[in-house]
Amino acid sequence: MAYDEVLARRIRQLLADQPGTTERAMFGGLGFMVDGHLAVAAGSRGALMVRADATDGAHPLLAPMQMRGRTTSGWYETAPDAELTDEDLAELVEMGLRRVATLPPKGWRAPPSPPQQELPRLRTSTGLMRSRGLSGDPRNLGPVG
Repeated sequence: MAYDEVLARRIRQLLADQPGTTERAMFGGLGFMVDGHLAVAAGSRGALMVRADATDGAHPLLAPMQMRGRTTSGWYETAPDAELTDEDLAELVEMGLRRVATLPPKGWRAPPSPPQQELPRLRTSTGLMRSRGLSGDPRNLGPVG
């Protein structure tokens, strides 16, 4: 089943003034990304999928999202047949926007750890002897010739 195009249009209208918003078809649905992070989606089963923290996920219209029999952490969805008022939809989209605003920018990587201080190279006795012009053979401690 394809996503609900009316729902997608309503989400698109709510996000029209949101900078950094892009749309991407995924898994039969249509995802709405903000700065590369998926915030909300018109799901392939007709439900609205919302990225939210646990406190927002307690919203009466939302239930933890299930994929392949497993609950997905941080994702919630409405019932496919839920009648979302404009106010409900705006509130749920705002939840997704609040959640992605807490995430680091895409492409962000932790700064590299400071370089390890390089220890001075130890010279072997053979290398030390050769640097002083001596033979490396302990039986012959004379100059290298």
